[in-house]
Amino acid sequence: MTVDVITAVKGTVDSKYGISFCRKTAESPVMIKEVRKEGIFAQQGLVPGMVVKSVNGEKVQWKRPTDAATILAQTGVGTEVSVAVECFTGSVHRNHKSQKWGLTLKNSTKKSGIFISCIEEDGLFASTELKAGMKVIRINGRKCPRKVQDVISMVARTGDDLEIVAVYADPRAEDSSDSDDEDESRDEVTGLAGSNRMFPSLALL
Repeated sequence: MTVDVITAVKGTVDSKYGISFCRKTAESPVMIKEVRKEGIFAQQGLVPGMVVKSVNGEKVQWKRPTDAATILAQTGVGTEVSVAVECFTGSVHRNHKSQKWGLTLKNSTKKSGIFISCIEEDGLFASTELKAGMKVIRINGRKCPRKVQDVISMVARTGDDLEIVAVYADPRAEDSSDSDDEDESRDEVTGLAGSNRMFPSLALL
């Protein structure tokens, strides 16, 4: 797994952090739910679906989302705020061209981005921590394109080393209720990706 520490400074009393937290169930880790454009973290690289390890050095991964939010709220103006987040990384090397990456990627008309819909058992990525349903955010250190065709072009230029960084599927995508239960979430991760109506584009890598 890859852990990134994202920092920002609250410049004024009116500055907003612009991030919110959630978890799928009481046994699930705390995740980034939303990153708002007007917040101080908007351009810092946080992505919905990232697992939150700590806030300002305090471990929150297995606590309640409100615990993470409370730590943020207690940070004063002019103080640096840090959020340590975790992503899932698959890094493989192809010894010869006949070896296949073994990934099926699709993009969605319902959820923004590129998603892993299938990992083949005999492919190179089968032994990595990547799972079907995850959202791809980086490919070989570069931001993942929004279109499958662009992903194909990027992978074709990578040679024999390929690293994919992914997060849990965007928690906002299936959270359409106004429930007061902060831990309530939908099953946006488990299982293979949906039908071709939801995922019209396909890339076999």
